[in-house]
Amino acid sequence: MRFAYDVKYDQIAGGPKWMASGSYDLRAKAAGPAEGPELRLMLQTLLADRFKLAIHRETKTVQGYALVAARSGLKIKQVDGAGPPSMKSYRGVIAAKATPLARLARNLTITLRTPVVDATGVPGAFDFKLEWTPGVISSEEPVSAEIGPSLFTAMQDQLGLKLEARKAPLETIVVDRAEKLVVD
Repeated sequence: MRFAYDVKYDQIAGGPKWMASGSYDLRAKAAGPAEGPELRLMLQTLLADRFKLAIHRETKTVQGYALVAARSGLKIKQVDGAGPPSMKSYRGVIAAKATPLARLARNLTITLRTPVVDATGVPGAFDFKLEWTPGVISSEEPVSAEIGPSLFTAMQDQLGLKLEARKAPLETIVVDRAEKLVVD
C-alpha cells in the first residue's frame, strides 16, 4: 500500500488488524512495461481486485515545516529547462539538476520524517548541491567546526532557504474495507 499510494506507514489509517501483521508475496504480470505513476495505478487496481481494498483520502493538519526563502535571499539560480529534473539523496547530501523547490520539499519530508511544504512561492527549476553533517538536523544541536553544518544551517548558507516550524497538511489513506486473502 505504501508504494501503491506513495505514502509512509503513518499515513495509512483504518482497516482490519490483520493488515498490520500479515505480509503477502503477490505475483502479477503486466501487459507491457510500466514505470512510476502508471505502475502505482496498476498496483492500486491489483490491491482492489485481490483484497477488495477500498480507501478514501483525508488531509489532517500536523506539525511540520515550511520551506521559505531566507532573509538574505536565494543563493541558487534558476536554470532554463536543461533536461529532465533529477534529484539524488544520500547520507548528508542532496544533489539536484533542473529541480523545482517543491521537489526539494518532498525530499526533505523523507529526510526529516515530517511534512515539509514549499512556501517559497518561487517557480522554476534549480541546480544545487546541499551538504550537511549526517544525523545533525537542527541548528540547536551542538556541532563542532570540524564536523560540519547542520541541515538547517547548510540550507541557509548554501541555498538561501530555511525551514520554519508550521502546521502542515498531511494526506492520509484511510482503509474503508479490506478482505484477507485466502491462500490454498
